[in-house]
Amino acid sequence: MPRRPVLAADTPAAALRDYVLNAISELFTKPRVLPILRRPAPEPLPPLPLLFEDLPEQRRGEPAPVKPAPEPEPTVELDPRDFPNYALISRIVGDAIEPPSALTITRRRMKRERAEAAEAARAVEVAAVNPEPTPTVPALIVTMDMGPLHKAHRRDRTDPADRFDVGCPPFHLHDEEHVEPVDEFIGQVVGVEPARALLFRRHDPDFLDGCKVGQRYVLMRFHDDEEGQVWSMPVDGEDDPAVVEAIRRTTALYRWSKRGSPQI
Repeated sequence: MPRRPVLAADTPAAALRDYVLNAISELFTKPRVLPILRRPAPEPLPPLPLLFEDLPEQRRGEPAPVKPAPEPEPTVELDPRDFPNYALISRIVGDAIEPPSALTITRRRMKRERAEAAEAARAVEVAAVNPEPTPTVPALIVTMDMGPLHKAHRRDRTDPADRFDVGCPPFHLHDEEHVEPVDEFIGQVVGVEPARALLFRRHDPDFLDGCKVGQRYVLMRFHDDEEGQVWSMPVDGEDDPAVVEAIRRTTALYRWSKRGSPQI
């Protein structure tokens, strides 16, 4: 196989054109060897100067400056959570042991912080899996509507002007001749199933021992009580949960009077 011709990279274009024309005019042979272009080898770099050749002519170097002694590290107060036994050991052996370095103090602190963060994350996961039940207090609704006649206790029914109706309020403890109570009637509490619960605010100082003037109280008459006895309970507070709690305690006392101990 003939040797591949090599053309210099800087060959003029006219010479390349003549080479191509000559190659075309020649008899075709297979395989045809095509030329390649090659860049000339770069010139070698100048030699480097000899090392230390001019050293005797150089000026003798100045003596290195004396470095000052390092300042003592400031004493850092150790966290007893990171070094629980260091104070005891220091009192026993004194200066026989060196205090921990700043790097050791940082490592102990970061290790403790990582452990605390992991513990907090586990607590959050446990709380998310097993959330503690939060007691819900039903919303308190008070109305002046005493409801239909057939749902009222027989002692709550009145007959004004030959027409049966439910009194508003349907019962009181002041005077049997009074139609309305002396105290302020706030309304009937909606949603109390076993009884009719009425909410009052005390104005009469001679009524209901244990309840201050201006304090609220509830009066309840239970539907399954044939005698229609009225049960009372002061309300400790001005919020809705206090009224719900007073109704619950009154119901527990009524159930206890019927068959067992009250759960209060």
